[in-house]
Amino acid sequence: VVRLPLLKILLETVEDNTTRSACQRRLYYGPRGRGKTMLMARVAAEIRVNNTFSKHWIAIRLFEESYCEIANIAEFWLEVMSELTLSLPNVDKDNAKLSLTHLKENWDHPNLEQMAQGAVLEQLEKQGKKAVIMVENLHQLLDEVGDDFGWSIRKVMQNEPNIMFLATATTLFDSLD
Repeated sequence: VVRLPLLKILLETVEDNTTRSACQRRLYYGPRGRGKTMLMARVAAEIRVNNTFSKHWIAIRLFEESYCEIANIAEFWLEVMSELTLSLPNVDKDNAKLSLTHLKENWDHPNLEQMAQGAVLEQLEKQGKKAVIMVENLHQLLDEVGDDFGWSIRKVMQNEPNIMFLATATTLFDSLD
């Protein structure tokens, strides 16, 4: 059962962020089995099927199973790009897949982080939409990546008006501070 009052708060945040110059973000934490994943699934579904949301937003969900592929911020953006590609209309998927392939071929490029983030932003601009990036068990991802990851994400949260973060965690964690 989805927690309806919390769902309402999260959807209101998405709605408010539609016109804001800087997106608010949310972290929902609680013990395992409390419905965090279901809540994120419901938010993503509302973004997809609700005409008000789908006109302005694309939901991108990152699950803890994909974290073995993410060791740094560049790989985070590659994973975001991969998930974003799945959400695009068929007419735009081929171009996005080519871009993703090009990025993966340049794995050791010193500017891969900027290139991958730029590819995500470019696809969002083509769609005329913002992204809600949903990160399941953020504390686990932060445990598996480099120390600069949190600062890089913070920079995006502070400077990129087209990206909103929703995250879950099973506990509060040191790097949150």
